[in-house]
Amino acid sequence: MAPKIEKLTESLKLGEGPFWDQKKKCLYFCGMVEENIHKYDPRTKKHTKAYVGGGNVSMVIPVKGKENKFVVSLDRSVCTATWDGESDKVTDIKKIVEVEPGTSHVFNDGKCDHTGRLWIGTMGKKATDLNIPEKQGTLYSIEKKTVKSHRREIGIANGLAFDPKRNKMYYIDSFAGTVDQYDIDFTTGTLSNLQPICNRSTHGLDHCLFDGMTIDSNGNLWVAVFNGSRVIQIDPRVPDKLLQTIEMPVPHVTSVAFGGDNFDELYVTTARFSPTPGPLEGCTFRVTGINAKGLPPDEFVE
Repeated sequence: MAPKIEKLTESLKLGEGPFWDQKKKCLYFCGMVEENIHKYDPRTKKHTKAYVGGGNVSMVIPVKGKENKFVVSLDRSVCTATWDGESDKVTDIKKIVEVEPGTSHVFNDGKCDHTGRLWIGTMGKKATDLNIPEKQGTLYSIEKKTVKSHRREIGIANGLAFDPKRNKMYYIDSFAGTVDQYDIDFTTGTLSNLQPICNRSTHGLDHCLFDGMTIDSNGNLWVAVFNGSRVIQIDPRVPDKLLQTIEMPVPHVTSVAFGGDNFDELYVTTARFSPTPGPLEGCTFRVTGINAKGLPPDEFVE
């Protein structure tokens, strides 16, 4: 049976950062350009959003052990904020760190590893259009207000995924055209042995960008293909063969996250960048019938 694709929410200029909250059984995601965060409850089909303001919002992750507290990105800052999931504005915004002051750079994708350490990268400017300067971004980790840089000259800092069983981290710089693999020491947060493992050219995707990414319980990667109308599943151990391709009804697929009671649903965010956008562009979708299960996402530890 082919996967089933359902539209869940209205269109955003740039939907990003899907995160499944298993305790509350809901999906969080960002309106990056709109500077807001969103909550979708599949049980009630209720969709709420809150204005954050203050800059580009590309990430929303719950803070572990803190009710209604989130870590969010605002341009070049990582902050905490409070949101009850219902109000139209967040409150109590507090800056944790700021990077690259005095530049036009902004954070893009961010994700936590199982220790609660945040990994997040920058790009050269806000994504109000697709003219992003090359090689101006940096990949950082943030732990207990300590910031470490791990990789420089990044085009668009994008997909992140972690495999604790194999001590691997997977990373995407969209302009590089590859999915990269690192060995990671989760105790120290140290990366080593960089290896590009999947090239978009191998799969006939030269006109596309690899974007957001997640990992399933078998260690396979699910990659959003921007300008490619699809999500692809690859085995990082045998990356030249596609395990599965999910054709999406929109061109600009931005990110993916597993969710649902059994983590067997794939939530997909998209963007609206076509000269004459179709009605579904920028919507958030749910894909079922994918014959895979994800892993519970990790929350931020203050």
